[in-house]
Formats: sequence, C-alpha cells, structure tokens
Amino acid sequence: VGRFLPRGSDIVVQIHYHPPGKVERDRPRVALHLCRKPVRQTIEWANATNDKFRLPPGESNIEVKASWFVPVDVEALGVTPHMHELGRDFRMTAALPGGKVQDLIYIPQWDPSWQSTYYFEERVPLPKGTTVHVVAHYDNSAHARNPHRPPRLVGWGPDASDEMCVGYIGVVKKGQDLTRPGERDDLYQILAEQYMRKLARERSRRR
Repeated sequence: VGRFLPRGSDIVVQIHYHPPGKVERDRPRVALHLCRKPVRQTIEWANATNDKFRLPPGESNIEVKASWFVPVDVEALGVTPHMHELGRDFRMTAALPGGKVQDLIYIPQWDPSWQSTYYFEERVPLPKGTTVHVVAHYDNSAHARNPHRPPRLVGWGPDASDEMCVGYIGVVKKGQDLTRPGERDDLYQILAEQYMRKLARERSRRR
C-alpha cells in the first residue's frame, strides 16, 4: 500500500503553533518511506465531517454528529479522530448493509494529545452502502482547557480556539492490484466526485 508521488510534486505541511512568550526553535521534519517493490493498492483518506455546528457557552455536553457514505467496496486501514480543546468524547462506527454496526474507535475522555492516527491490527471491510458515523460531545462550560474566559459561542474553524468535528478514515479499494496490466487507480476520483456532489447539494439547499 502506498501513494504515488509524481516528480515535481510539492509536499505541504500544516503546523499549529501556540506563542509561549519567548523565542523558540522550529525544527519540523518530513520522512518519506519509499517502496522497494511495486505497490498494489493506493490509500486514500475519506472523512465524516460536520462543519455546521454551534457550541453555546455554558453547555457542558453538546452532541455533534457526522457521517460518510461508502460509495464502493473498500477496506479501512486506520482512523484519525479530530477535535480541539472542547472535546469530551469521540466515537466512530460503521453501519454495514444488513444492520451490523462495527466499532472503529472510541475515546471516552478526549484530550488533544489523542488527536493522532490509529491503524487497525487487521483491515476492516466496508462494503458499498456502509455509512461511517461520528458521534462527538463537547464541553463549552468554564474549565481549564477552554481557551475562552468566559466561555463564548464556538463554531467550526482552523484555530485552536475554534472547534472541529472530523473522523478521517484511511481506505483502499477492495481487490485493487495495481501490478495487474490495465488496473485503474480510480479511488481518489470516486471520492472527489462524491465530495463535489455533496457541495452541490449544500449550495442548492442554501438557495
């Protein structure tokens, strides 16, 4: 499993900093692990995202939900839960066709240090028609991690003082073997077209 990196590509790194009031040294690094044999599958990152929520000040247990519909048979390799300072807990599940629910990750006591990528010991099959669900809870009352004193209305945003609700999921297309002649690497295109259709639906609802 890998990612194709064409010659001349740019690698863009986003880093969040907090000013501590003194001069610091910045030493980010990027490591590339190059494949030594032909890659059979390409990993792509889909996501269940809610960017329309509002967290009222003083509320200590606000539920936010998000979902992603699986458009083609895939296998999940790992997940990345994403919240900021107001997160309380984070659960990610997969509702399979036929009714079975598969747990993907559950963090009962959120801390920003849990914002990492968690790879499964074994691949999780997600057939077409599966829905990946995220259920997250937030605490916007007065507490030590709340960046706002006093608490204020908080919504989606890129700063640490804003909030996010994203469940990233790394998937490969089931049965894909790019070493076979004529095999198409089309998972990225499938996911991109799905995302563009979602944006189009949201625009039409706002009209």
